[in-house]
Amino acid sequence: MRQQKLSGYAEIVLCGPPFSAYEGSSGDGDVNIYRACVGNAAGDATKITNYNNGGATTDQMSNPVLSPDGLKIAFEQWNASSGFAEIWVVSRTPGSTASSVVVDGSHHCRTPQWASDSDTILYTRGGTGEGGAIETISVSSGSPTVLKTPVAGFSFWRPSFNFDDSRIAYWNSKDVGNDTAEGPWIMDADGSNAAQAHASLNYLVDGSQHAWARASDVLAYTDGTSVWKINGDGTSETQINSNGAIAGLPVRLSFAAWAAADAFIVATGSNGSQWRLHRIETDGSTSSLLNTTHGAMNQGSLKQAFVFSSRVWFIETGSSNNGGKIGSTAMDGSDYRVDLDVNLSTILDWLGGGAGFEWH
Repeated sequence: MRQQKLSGYAEIVLCGPPFSAYEGSSGDGDVNIYRACVGNAAGDATKITNYNNGGATTDQMSNPVLSPDGLKIAFEQWNASSGFAEIWVVSRTPGSTASSVVVDGSHHCRTPQWASDSDTILYTRGGTGEGGAIETISVSSGSPTVLKTPVAGFSFWRPSFNFDDSRIAYWNSKDVGNDTAEGPWIMDADGSNAAQAHASLNYLVDGSQHAWARASDVLAYTDGTSVWKINGDGTSETQINSNGAIAGLPVRLSFAAWAAADAFIVATGSNGSQWRLHRIETDGSTSSLLNTTHGAMNQGSLKQAFVFSSRVWFIETGSSNNGGKIGSTAMDGSDYRVDLDVNLSTILDWLGGGAGFEWH
């Protein structure tokens, strides 16, 4: 996904991507969207939404994504009454009231992603999984367009636009068992010319394991241990982590993994016992540790890294996933800091829109 731009964001600078949290015993039992910012006091975060119903209507909020103009956040809201996920949008102004954009009482509407116009949202509409159909909708007009219809036995996961909105990448997953058609696919923005990017990965990742370059038509993705890049037209596939510290070890890749000017990719990867931030050169020359030190949680489980506002943001937990901290570092691995010592009882989402998870 393209780098989010924070135009018009003078009062808060160097903020991380949004995340969703359940306030629980340390709050009032609500679920809300938050942001952590450099300069915030430890243990503090900015609450964006203002839900105060104790979860009576809103079971969960997840996959929050900031619009490219920095003014709106799209997210999933799980409706307790219908039991299905909906797409909502809220102003980035703290304390704002969200409004519904896509509601379907019999299907999940999930994994929103913005187009560069900050008005069009790309998402999936389907059953118990991530989705079946791939659709877009205009926030201003509320008119949905179906780009790809469901295929029996498969789910389409987490579609995202490339740098100029001309192509869409998505993950194709077999609902039961494995299939040679699984893995990353690329299609034109109108839903035509869908083609498999990498044959038969047979690895069910969380669906956010692919990332478009910021300024070129290149897609990066992972099968769990290998990181690949491929041109949007399906040519020149290359493994780019075969040399260096991250080669052959588990790796996680987020939507916002590319550094400015597509210079390199930041991923989280195991060093054999703990997780660290890794820099992967996009020419495939080497991969290296970005941070040799670590935070107070010892990075027993380091979640996905997001390049955002010239910093790398991430969530780290202890070895048993208890507690957690939102940290950030400069792009060279220096200036490591804890931006939020999490005092909310449950973080529901990876930063910026990953598959939902909970800490207990």
